[in-house]
Order: sequence, then structure tokens, then C-alpha cells
Amino acid sequence: MAKLSSAMYQFVLVCAALVLLSACEPVEEPLNENFEIRLVPLQERSDDGENIRKGDRFEIAVYSLETGLKDSSAALSNDSQSFESDEYSWSLSSTDQATLEVEEGYDNIITLVDAGEITVVAENSQNKTEITFTVLPALLQSISISSDETSLILGTTSQLTVTGSFSDDSQSIISEGISWSVAEAEVASVNNQGVLQSLNQGESLVTALVSNTNNAELSSIVTYTITPAAIAEVNLSGLATLPIGRATEILASATFTDGTELDVSETVSWTLDSEEVVSINDSGQVQ
Repeated sequence: MAKLSSAMYQFVLVCAALVLLSACEPVEEPLNENFEIRLVPLQERSDDGENIRKGDRFEIAVYSLETGLKDSSAALSNDSQSFESDEYSWSLSSTDQATLEVEEGYDNIITLVDAGEITVVAENSQNKTEITFTVLPALLQSISISSDETSLILGTTSQLTVTGSFSDDSQSIISEGISWSVAEAEVASVNNQGVLQSLNQGESLVTALVSNTNNAELSSIVTYTITPAAIAEVNLSGLATLPIGRATEILASATFTDGTELDVSETVSWTLDSEEVVSINDSGQVQ
């Protein structure tokens, strides 16, 4: 028999090693096409179709495509004398996006905690199946206008904000995409930033409109009452220096929140730091 050359011998060794390595590699279990994972929603959201969203909860289980029933598999025991429960083992592609509440392998609850694509795998000794789906952000379901007060002094402004309530029971301030309007434009006005300006005494309905990602228009309406203008400041005028024995009149002028001014000399209460130096009467006469 002819001897193998050194190069040929090395080639044979390499081929043998490759064969051994391929034999040692784990074989991926094929998916069973006769079964599928189904998600049964635990919440109702009739205006959102079949969308899956952050915050949603589902009962998750393996179903047989042949019978349409939930699969409760059984495996032959080690002694081949009886059947034992063959529960599914569940795994998630990302535990940051969902959590699983595993009960008995068959009836489980999945809670979706973040948006993105996720894959769920169920496997027992007989079957392996998986499902991949996309989780959308939580859906904006309602809005509400909020401010410090629902009454506003004439001549002042108030910053209105809109709070959104989402399908995952969270709330957050909405700062974009808001359409503002008032029903009584002679009483108040509101700009695109939600700043309410009082114009005249009375009541005005303020409306905020926001569309969610399903193009559903959500609204919030609040009645604001504009009350009379209030005094913003009082200014005094008159002689700052008064010779002994002389008298003078001090005038008091009030400036109101709506910019108007009024002489209030007859209606203010006058006080002195030192009554030993000068005296003042109810009309502002200083002696």
C-alpha cells in the first residue's frame, strides 16, 4: 500500500477534525408548524384595532392549529407506565420590554413594559414554537386642561397646560400638537402656547384639541371666569419736604391690573411712622 504524503496526511486530519466538530455542534430544534402562540387581551380598547401597545397585558398560551384548542401536552413517564405533565418553558428576547408571570406552564400572563419588537418562545419535550410582534407606544386616550385657578383677574394672564392620560395608565404633560380656542373672544384670548389673557369681565369656555396616533380627536373644555381688575400698586404724590407750620395734600393713585388708574386719596387708610412730627387726616391732608 502506498504511503500517504505528509501534505495528504495533514489534509485527512483536517477533514476528520471538521467532521468531529460538526457532530458536536448543537442542533437547533425546528419549530412545530402545527402549533402557535396566541395572545388573548386582558383589556378592552375598541378604538385601537388589534394594535399591541406598551402597558397591555395578555394571557399567552400555545394552541393547536388542528383543533384550535389550548395545548396541554403530556409526556410518557420515565418508567413508560404513565403520562406526566409536559409543561412549556417560556423565554423572551428582551426582559426589558416584557415580563412573564408563569403559572403552570400553560396559562401565563405577559405584560408589555416598553415599545419595540419582541420574540416569545415556548418549548417542551415535544414542541417548540415562537411568536414575534411589535409593541407600539401607549395610546393617548384622553386629555385635560389644568391651571392654578379657573378664575382670572382682569388684566392678568394664566399659563394653561394639557395633561394626557394613556392606555398604560400613565399621565404626562403634552406640549405639542395642541389646538387652543375660546368661545367668547371678547372676554378672553388664548395663544398657541396656551397662555390665557383676560380681556373683559365674564365667563369664557376654553377648549384644547389634540389628535392621538390613531387620528382620533380628543378635547378638554374648561370655563374660566374673569373677575374685576385688582389694585396692582399704589403711588403717592405731593411735597416730599414740608416746612414747619405748613400744610400739604398727599394724593394716592392706584394702578389696576388692567392698566387703569384711579385717585383713591379719599378711600385709602393713612398711617404715619411718627405722629409726633406730622399729622394726616382721612383726605390725605398733612400738617
